[in-house]
Amino acid sequence: MLRGVEFDREYTRGLEKKHGISVMSTTMVQIQALKLLGVKSMVGLTYFRDDLNPKFANFFEQAGFKVVAMKGVDVPFSDVGKMPVEEIYAKAKKLFLDSGGGDCLYLLGAGWDCLAAIAPLERDLDTVVLTNVPADVWASLKHLSIHEPIEGFGRLLAELP
Repeated sequence: MLRGVEFDREYTRGLEKKHGISVMSTTMVQIQALKLLGVKSMVGLTYFRDDLNPKFANFFEQAGFKVVAMKGVDVPFSDVGKMPVEEIYAKAKKLFLDSGGGDCLYLLGAGWDCLAAIAPLERDLDTVVLTNVPADVWASLKHLSIHEPIEGFGRLLAELP
């Protein structure tokens, strides 16, 4: 993400050419999922320092999305995996509401256990909630031609298998 959308696209193409197989990049998969979900604007919550968040926002803007906000939570990186899901839910909901919302609440990063917050956030905010894990699962299932809805982890897996 930090090097931009074109870098990720070219890097993926290079790996495919080098190894002669299809390659899925988690960043490109997330862009595909957001587009499929009809997302035009997004609010993002991360666990990274605020000097990195504008770079993450820029990545999604390069991909054609309006980023309403991209903010980090104030937690030491070593403690990210220990954040209770209730705290992730509360911080994400507050940021979404305080920033005026969007078509999507995006939870950036695989280091926190945010999966259990997805369905309640979608229900309470009436918006799409996406993070990398459901996007990666969706892309893998799609690649394997498995079309089985999975409940509890957001609209992407429940409605677009």
